[in-house]
This record gives sequence, C-alpha cells and structure tokens, in this order.
Amino acid sequence: MNKYKEIWEKIISYNSFVILPHVKSDGDAIGSSIALKLILESINKKAYIYLKDKIPYNISSFLKSEDISKNKKFDVEAVIALDSGDISRLRDRIDDFNGVDFNIDHHISNDNYGKHNLVLPEKSSTGEIIFNIIKNNNIRISKRVAEFLFIALATDTGRFMYSNVSSDSFVMASELLKVGIDSSYILNKIYSEKPIEKAKLESHVIENCEILSDGKLAVFALTREIQDRFCCYDTEDIAEKLRDLRGVIVSALLYEYNSQVKLSLRSKDDTVDVSTIAIKFGGGGHKQASGATISEDNINEVYKKVKLELEKVLK
Repeated sequence: MNKYKEIWEKIISYNSFVILPHVKSDGDAIGSSIALKLILESINKKAYIYLKDKIPYNISSFLKSEDISKNKKFDVEAVIALDSGDISRLRDRIDDFNGVDFNIDHHISNDNYGKHNLVLPEKSSTGEIIFNIIKNNNIRISKRVAEFLFIALATDTGRFMYSNVSSDSFVMASELLKVGIDSSYILNKIYSEKPIEKAKLESHVIENCEILSDGKLAVFALTREIQDRFCCYDTEDIAEKLRDLRGVIVSALLYEYNSQVKLSLRSKDDTVDVSTIAIKFGGGGHKQASGATISEDNINEVYKKVKLELEKVLK
C-alpha cells in the first residue's frame, strides 16, 4: 500500500490527538503541526498541539490563540510526534503520555521511536511529508493549511537555497500558490521584520566570532551574560549568519539555554556533513543543518571540544 495512505488510515482510526513538535520549534515543526491539526479538525477529529516553548517572533504573527496549548494535559487517544529527530527532543511533555503512537519526520538520525513511523530523510521538510499525506488521500487544502505548509517548506529549505530542495519541493510550492497564498507576504513576515535587539546581537556575534581553518570555519560561544546584555534570547538563524560569511564553509554556534549548552551546526554545501559532528555530541540532524543539546554546563569547555572536532574535518 502507498505509505502515505497507510499512515493516514492508521491515524484516522483514532478520534483524538495531541501533536508534539520538537522543543525550540522552528517553522517546519510549527507549520507542519498546525497544518496537521487543521486537517484532522476538518474531518471532525479533536487535535491539540502541546508546546511549552516560546514561539519564534517571526512565526508567532501567523498564529491564533487556540492553535497551541501550553502546560496542559490532554485526554487523547493518540500521540503524534512531528519533526523530532529523536524522542529526547520532545522533552518532558512525553512523560504525560504512554509513548509515541505516530512518529512523522525527515531527519536521517531518527531511530523510529514511534509505534508507527513515517521517516523520510529524502524529503526537504516534515511539511513536505504532511503535504504528501494530504495529496495522496485527496484531502482538501484550505488557504490556512497551505500557508503553514509553505512556512514549513520555505524555512527548512532556507528559502529554497539548501541542497535538500528537489523538484518535488517546487511542485509543492506551486500547488500551495494555486490555493491562493501570498508567498511574498509570508516570506517578508518571516525574514524582514527583525527586532532591533536581535539585529544587535547578530552584529556582536559576527564581529566577535572566531575564524579558523584558513577561513573555512566560523565559531562563537553565546553565553547567557551576552544574551542578557542584548536583552535577546532568540538564537534562530544566527548560525546561518556565520555560515554566510565569505569563505566560510562550516559554522558553529554554542549558546547557553536552561542550564545546558546548545550546539547549532551549519554547512554551506555537501562537502562537510555536519550531522556527523552533531552525533558525536549526542545530537543529529541533516548534512547541512544539525544540532545537539549537551548536558555539560561549561560552555567554554564544550566550545574547545567542538572546535577541535570541526578543525579535524576541515583539514
């Protein structure tokens, strides 16, 4: 049976769901979650998105108050994890439920932790997988569903710049445009309304980053003290800003978050698979975009270890 039809038949055998995107959710996690919630509700199923984290500023303007629930427990029949490369990225929310019933994701490091798994690393985004479920099951795409699928696709492909883009990605974008979404408005809201505090923090990181390996590596350790100084705790896309410097092939941003050290790795092309580095630090992800959460609380010590591993790769 068609894999998209098979997973959908299993999903709709239940009547109520909680959807769990990964912690520190990005455009793909949020976009695919809301799109799935909306299509489930369109066939008279109950669906909730459970997320405790603050929504990124560039995504929050698209949301309604009822889209996401925080700090609640739900009496539901099934749990759906979306865009979470491993179960640890669901954090303590999963403790409220009896495991994951459906695991839908596109991370190559995903170990199929759900009772039912649809993990397709060849797809650009989890949003693209949700789109394919919709299309293969002849589900009507509303304008709002299309908007969130486009957010998922555009953000996880870096506005169609990354190597995870395929002809299928552009077919999906074309289909969503036919529904009537305003892609220019969506992209401007996401990428062209940056708070001044975020812009100042990015400037500080770029000005003070360490450039190594003959200019091919850019790294920075963003301490809580620096975040406090700039009154900005939004680290989204800062690793990309470092990667985008001329001559840089790989960037690494380490930052303190909730008594842990987070690592974001980016590469400019397929010559360096940064997921192999992320795995060494207990994380994972994609060839050009990966990350890890490191329990060690000394960011300077982690910084030294990450630099050493990256410099080996870039010799």
